Amino acid sequence: MTKTKAELATRALGILNILQAGQAPHPEDLTAVAGIVDPLAAQLGLDNVIYVDDTDGIDDAVFLPLAARLALEIAPDFGLPAVDDATKARAEVPLRRLAARPPSYRPLTMTSF
Repeated sequence: MTKTKAELATRALGILNILQAGQAPHPEDLTAVAGIVDPLAAQLGLDNVIYVDDTDGIDDAVFLPLAARLALEIAPDFGLPAVDDATKARAEVPLRRLAARPPSYRPLTMTSF
């Protein structure tokens, strides 16, 4: 199953306690946060953290850690303190783990030229 950009934005607002349980986000807030999703996804791809090819089809495994990282990015827009780069890097650890290739446990073979 996949999640949409709007669902990601809503979850990030919930993480920041901008929303109460069951409350829908204000359209302006949703638009502002959704506008950050694509640039953040592009940045995470360029930084070799994780590649999100479709921000309107976000894999469930990536959804929660990506929402947490998005929340850190948008916090200053909602009057919350900005976080330092080390905090952002810690939030990217689960995303890096998800993007890592699992070990094959096969022996390495060499070819000669």
